[in-house]
Amino acid sequence: MNLPGRYKLPPGKALKCKNLLYGLKQSAFGWHEMISGWLLEHGFENLDTDGVTFKIETTKQDETISKILLTIHVDDAILASDDDEYYQKFMDELGTSFELSASGKLTWF
Repeated sequence: MNLPGRYKLPPGKALKCKNLLYGLKQSAFGWHEMISGWLLEHGFENLDTDGVTFKIETTKQDETISKILLTIHVDDAILASDDDEYYQKFMDELGTSFELSASGKLTWF
């Protein structure tokens, strides 16, 4: 990593990176820790030992249960829900914390 502009690093000194850099081996681990932590804080339950599949359920006023299943792979995810309104509410909340791009309905997995 090069310092910007005319900055010079004194001999014997190093830079400490405070944020994850895309492309480093640690980046995927750091991202997974961050998104997993966010999901657990928002009521999701981890369904497997690898920490890639999460589930949340809520009971609506009419006593029906709405569910969201979310599987994470590196920086991508598959999300399934049986309730469009609950799905949209979740996506809006997730979008306040992370930059999202929805690809639409799943065509291949």
